[in-house]
Amino acid sequence: MKVPRPLALLVPALLLAACGVAPDGRTLYVEPAPDGAWDDPASMAMVASFTTIQEAADAASPGDTVEIPSGTYPEMVILPYGVSAHGAGQGQTIVEGRIKLAGGGDLSISSLTVECVPSAGIQLEASVAVTVHDVEVTDCSVGVLLEDFPSDVVLDDLYLHGNSVYGVELQGVQSISIRNSLFQSNGYGGLYATYAYGSQAVHNTFVGNGFAAGPSSSQGGVTLDEDANVQVVNNIITGNTHGIECVGCVGSWSSNLVWGNVTDYTGAASAGPGDLSGDPGFVAPSEGDYHLAADSIAIDAADPAFGVATDADGEGRPFGAASDLGLDEFVVSGVALQITEVMANPSDEGTGEFVELRNDGGAEVELAGLVLTDGDQVDVLQAFDGSPTLLAAGARALVVDAQYAGQYTIDPAVPLLTTGDNTLGNGLTTSDPVTLLESDGLTVVATASQPSDPGDGTSLELVDEALGDVPGNWQASQCPDRSSPGGVACFPEAGDPAALVITEVLANAIDEGNGEFVELWNSGAEPVDGAGLVLVDGGGHDDVLQAFGGGSALIAPQSFALIVDPDWDHSAFVPPGVLLLTTGDATLGNGLSTADTVTLFAPDGLTPIDGFSSPEDAGDGVSIERIDPTLGDTPDNWQPSTDSCLTPASPGRLGGAAGGACSPLVIHEVMANPLVEATGEFVELLNGGLDDVDLAGLVLGDGDTSEPLVAWTGEPTLLPAGGIAVILDSGALDPSVVGPDAVVVTTGDATLGNSLSTSDVVTLYEADGATPLDSFGFPFNPGNGVSAERVAVAGAPDSADNWVAAPCAAGASIGYPNCASSEGPGDVESELDLLITEVMSNPSSETTGEYVELYNAGLDPVDLAGAVLWDGDSPDPLEGFVDPLDTILEPGGRAVVLDADYAGQYALPGDALLLTTDDAAIASGLAVSDPLTLYEADGVTVVTTFSWPMDAGDGVPVERLDLAEGDVESNWAPAACGPTPGAPNCP
Repeated sequence: MKVPRPLALLVPALLLAACGVAPDGRTLYVEPAPDGAWDDPASMAMVASFTTIQEAADAASPGDTVEIPSGTYPEMVILPYGVSAHGAGQGQTIVEGRIKLAGGGDLSISSLTVECVPSAGIQLEASVAVTVHDVEVTDCSVGVLLEDFPSDVVLDDLYLHGNSVYGVELQGVQSISIRNSLFQSNGYGGLYATYAYGSQAVHNTFVGNGFAAGPSSSQGGVTLDEDANVQVVNNIITGNTHGIECVGCVGSWSSNLVWGNVTDYTGAASAGPGDLSGDPGFVAPSEGDYHLAADSIAIDAADPAFGVATDADGEGRPFGAASDLGLDEFVVSGVALQITEVMANPSDEGTGEFVELRNDGGAEVELAGLVLTDGDQVDVLQAFDGSPTLLAAGARALVVDAQYAGQYTIDPAVPLLTTGDNTLGNGLTTSDPVTLLESDGLTVVATASQPSDPGDGTSLELVDEALGDVPGNWQASQCPDRSSPGGVACFPEAGDPAALVITEVLANAIDEGNGEFVELWNSGAEPVDGAGLVLVDGGGHDDVLQAFGGGSALIAPQSFALIVDPDWDHSAFVPPGVLLLTTGDATLGNGLSTADTVTLFAPDGLTPIDGFSSPEDAGDGVSIERIDPTLGDTPDNWQPSTDSCLTPASPGRLGGAAGGACSPLVIHEVMANPLVEATGEFVELLNGGLDDVDLAGLVLGDGDTSEPLVAWTGEPTLLPAGGIAVILDSGALDPSVVGPDAVVVTTGDATLGNSLSTSDVVTLYEADGATPLDSFGFPFNPGNGVSAERVAVAGAPDSADNWVAAPCAAGASIGYPNCASSEGPGDVESELDLLITEVMSNPSSETTGEYVELYNAGLDPVDLAGAVLWDGDSPDPLEGFVDPLDTILEPGGRAVVLDADYAGQYALPGDALLLTTDDAAIASGLAVSDPLTLYEADGVTVVTTFSWPMDAGDGVPVERLDLAEGDVESNWAPAACGPTPGAPNCP
């Protein structure tokens, strides 16, 4: 995105336009698009307007201007001779189509964006005396096309990016001036010229052009083809395939900075007089900020014979001994002010907006006469209600609405200023950058260039005033009143973010829209504020982090945090206390891909904290985990989570690669008030994943004491996937009351905890005694002899409303599914409409002939990659039989899950989807007594079941009789016509 510009030079035209009169003719107004609005609704309310841009253009006469409000206009516009078009600004007025001038003259196009159909975005044919100013053109074939001898055309302050061929193409032109423009990432080149006479390209910046043309192409930044007489002077040309190319040209080039291109000069081109070679020293190129830093070699390096009066921001040139190369003039204001707080979304929109200023210098500053702009309206500051306008060194001042109603508590010593109209800006919005200028309306004093919506009645404040206006340094106010006008911000003290480590990345989630995450570990001894940190993915998309759901952003020491999609649906089990962070847009990164590296930066967006530089596609729903969080970001320190575990990810938990429990362990039931206090207490655990977990050595804490788990009198400590374990007092007299399939463990002394009470928080930890796996964090007294049961398990947090007194007749369900929900792992119902329709568990060849048939009864295709088939013994993730990635089951289609060693004994239809499991046998080898459950890839959510196994006879499958009937005993029977895998069942 282009840098904000003050628009100070447009003030006279804006004032005339507001009255319905253009400087040289009428102003015809277009009605706002459905997603747009008038810039000044009060003054526009009585103005007659046209429903489309073309309708207004057709009604115009030479000298008239078509004024276009913000919004999106899907139109192919043709401007008649002498008719100008002005928008509300780049990114605000958007023409989805093109603008064409056929013989147009004495007109201008300004302050809008063109997002293309596959054509030229702006096309000028035989035009004379045309100015195109402050225009963005993107996603076209050519951004601006000039052909058939247009002349005296000025292209000024353009942002030309992402066009498939060229940013600007000149064919048969005369006296064209291209200046102060950014050519970025155009496919074949930035500027292409042929048969161009007496033209100039001065003070432009060319970055990243030409890479769609292929390695053999010589195009890139600037290409001067046959008879191209173009003077290329005072430009910055860097990071393109080729810098300057001359093929039969008669042009000249000098005083350009040409550096860092694949080839700097090609064809007949070579370094010209005054050309420089070296890093141009942009402020933040990875974020699209091509302003010059203070140490740039481009400063004062321009040839004054080709000067331009202002730069792309409207700042005067030269500032210093000579002008600077490229689109930006490095200007340092002598006024040491900083914007420290912006209220753009007050509770009272008409009176409550404000901008806070702080004097960082050593002398007092006169504020009256300085200029404030929000990108639309330009306001000159003046005293509010007789307040002084001198700001002392180190003090703060407020710029308030002219109608400010006194709703804030402001120190009387704080100077108050306002503007000359009834609103601050044109009415600040949460997407408006704010710029403070010197009284010349050109020289930038201070900026707030990172707008966002902090919430109704909440301001944005600088977290670290010494760091200034950088991407992650603006956060929602955390003061009790949600703002601190005229006072110091209220952000909590926090530790060094350098203590944060990226420990897990899920880029290939089951649900790409909301399931991606990046896991962080705070390795330090102090809390770290995650808000304001900047996450950048391999596509260069940067996200400023913020608290998820408006909560805290402080990451506790030695604790995990998860960066999740803004629409994350809590479907994954996350241990209690894991902090959630998110981003300000609709996706994490630009939608993480399996080829994306990930880098975490400090709030300045420049200082790296940690990285993930070894991406790979580990499979659908499978994350990449750091093996040792204390070691660096090296390829051998990352591995797919499934290299250590069956459970494909461990969000917010110590991963299996780092020695943690592979499956999520959930505290399922707690008996703290038994009939026999000395021996009857217990804590029940549920294994909610796909891996068996050894409980020995895990630690149970009740807030007073922490105790490692040990075996119960020689019993096993391995908790199978989906199984239940019970932690008993070591002095319990009758463990036989525990469910027969439950694993029984105990602690090392005579009581559980220090003897549980009904107010004890209970936490299960990893063997380190510090990393929580789960908790019962909302204790209550369910009654004497009654346990507290968890209602929901999958994706359900440890919350007060998820625990109830056990509604069992016996008061508890020790070692059995809970009475409150009867939910074991995966008893959460899936929305997928799949059915198990045929099961062969007794084939003629036991080692190769077992199969399970699935039918898609829904209306949408279903991806079965990673879905889990479970026979009660072994959970098996599914994959394609021939191609592991061929796992899409179409609506009305059938899939057959075959043994990995299937020997071809069945006549399988050609349209059947063939799947298998990741080992040599389905489940542990199907038995005629095995029920089956198909889970989604999370291993928790039930898709379909086969609950009535039977011995149908050797080589005979069991089939579902009626697809519309449920999984009931009467709907299953031996197949009367034998095996029909992949085909409809017997009539």
